[in-house]
Amino acid sequence: MNTRWFAAALLVACAIALGVMFGCHSGKKPGEEYDPEPAITVPDEDLKALADGNNAFALDLYKKFAEKHDGNLILSPYSISSALAMTYAGTRGETAEQMKRTLHFTLPPERLHLAFGGVTGSLHTAGKKRPYELCIANALWAQQGIGFVPEFLDVTNRCYGSARREVNFGAPEAARGTINRWVEEQTRDRIKDLLKSQDITPNVRLILTNAIYFKGTWKHQFSKERTFEGNFETGLGVKVKVWMMRHTDIKLRTYAGEAWQLLELPYEGERLSMILLLPNERCGLQKVASRLTLTELENGLAQLQEQKLGVFLPRFKFESRAELGRTLSELGMPLAFSAGDFSGITPRGGLQMADVIHGGSVEVDELGTTAAAATTVKTTRSAPPNFQADHPFLFFLRDAKSGQILFVGRVSDPRQIGQTR
Repeated sequence: MNTRWFAAALLVACAIALGVMFGCHSGKKPGEEYDPEPAITVPDEDLKALADGNNAFALDLYKKFAEKHDGNLILSPYSISSALAMTYAGTRGETAEQMKRTLHFTLPPERLHLAFGGVTGSLHTAGKKRPYELCIANALWAQQGIGFVPEFLDVTNRCYGSARREVNFGAPEAARGTINRWVEEQTRDRIKDLLKSQDITPNVRLILTNAIYFKGTWKHQFSKERTFEGNFETGLGVKVKVWMMRHTDIKLRTYAGEAWQLLELPYEGERLSMILLLPNERCGLQKVASRLTLTELENGLAQLQEQKLGVFLPRFKFESRAELGRTLSELGMPLAFSAGDFSGITPRGGLQMADVIHGGSVEVDELGTTAAAATTVKTTRSAPPNFQADHPFLFFLRDAKSGQILFVGRVSDPRQIGQTR
């Protein structure tokens, strides 16, 4: 077997912070590789099929990875799906079938890739002012002189805006530095040193990267004056002190199920929001998450109703880095990491995936990421119900228009954020 390796989808996730930004910038800034002109027109049914598949993969990936890893976690399943979809464009035979099933791709390849382009273009909307910043960028990092199948380059460029860049993997540290600098730039320095020294060797021939960066402010910001030092009970049942943000008597969309509650915290513009899933049992996150299905989650989202309530949410900030090759193999695509058929990428063949590396960063505080406006006036004699996130919970960053889950995370211990007020 040819010993050349293909390291695919070396992925970055989000940095969610405070402030109001207006779209992606020109020049050497996040999103420069993606040019939505001319716009890709995609039927609504294809966009829904893509969102359904991507969201099903998001839950599968979270469950499989989370069952073996403790602590806080941030992943961007949309970022991972996008990078693997670019890779899928060059797979053939059973390798393609395994990736298709694992990633829940239900559309024919040409429609699938156009749908990814349509969603990314819609999210990106370069040149239009928005009350948040969301940038998505892709790139192909190829060994100097490697030949590509023209159709592969056409699909990745036309549907993913992925610029081809040549590097010399024979000088591993120089190549690693080049790619890491690109990642840092695309994520506003939130994801640093994604590729470690051991990740790049002279045998590497191609690396695909996807970077996604989000920065927005709450539609209803928390008041810093109302933030207090409160208790948070970790998954181990230990109570720790954290800075707890709060709203009182505010109207937000919420849903109460038998085992968990949902709360929607919209960002300015209301297209994007954070969905919080809080188990009713204080140490019940693992049980709830392991049993959660996409149908149950979507049913809960469909039943969100505006209600006055109090919100208690810890400030949190953390990073995570994941090597996902083993997880993806266990989910159903082992061929890609052993004897995969990537003949649709280069006519010489001899490629296989070495790993899928994913880094994430998330920050939530009073001004940005999830929440609602602080209100102190009560209109009833009895206190409104509370959404009190003082024990482990899940969060999803979701695009309301397409239904895509862009990020999924778990907060097990918010103390990883600095405790300075």
